[in-house]
Amino acid sequence: MLYRGDYIRLELTEVIRINQLLHTYDFAACKSWYDSLPQKEQCALVTWLYRYGNETYPTSTDYQYALATTRIICSPELQSFAEAITQREPAKSNWVILSHFPSWINTVDDQERSQALALFFYIFCHSDQQRRIFCGNHCHHWWHQDLSDPEVVARLLNK
Repeated sequence: MLYRGDYIRLELTEVIRINQLLHTYDFAACKSWYDSLPQKEQCALVTWLYRYGNETYPTSTDYQYALATTRIICSPELQSFAEAITQREPAKSNWVILSHFPSWINTVDDQERSQALALFFYIFCHSDQQRRIFCGNHCHHWWHQDLSDPEVVARLLNK
């Protein structure tokens, strides 16, 4: 991961890795990777899932799928963050909630951070699957390419 002061972001190899895990719904591998990280990097990974999962336009159906899959009973805070990303209306209150996530995730305990990881992993998986179907053969997003193909990954890393 790349550090800039207090800000941490994923490197391209890590973004490719998480996208590979999302495409295959491999939460066990994601959780293993997450568990190997120091707390600040765990927060960065969960924040990445939250922010970029939001860009897949998740719906309440995706949220319900994630809840059913993980069987998490969300805290009120975690529930408000999940509900905020499923609402497409640009209500100011949703943007306030969305922008508060990075600071919130850095203050929660290990259990809640792990629950957030699972919840946003499965929301992202389900909503991204729908986006890939929507994009179809006309899609040029690098993250919708076949990231299980070593040649595709090598091409992305050498750009």
